[in-house]
Amino acid sequence: MLRNREAYPGTQYPFELSPDIAYGEGLCPVAEEVLRTSVRLTISEFYAEDDIEAMIKAIRKVAASLIG
Repeated sequence: MLRNREAYPGTQYPFELSPDIAYGEGLCPVAEEVLRTSVRLTISEFYAEDDIEAMIKAIRKVAASLIG
C-alpha cells in the first residue's frame, strides 16, 4: 500500500498530499522482515467461533509441518 501509494482504489489520496515522500524497500527493514515471516489474518465481526477455531487449527497444522 505504501510503496504503491494506493490506500483507496482509483486514487492516490492521501499520498498525493505529500508527493515528495517515498516509501522504498529497505526503509523499515525490521517491519519488512516481520511482514515476510508472519501470519496475517483478516479480521471480521462476522466470524463465528467455529471460523476462529478453524483458523487456529490450520495455523497449528502448518506450523507443525514446518517444525517437523
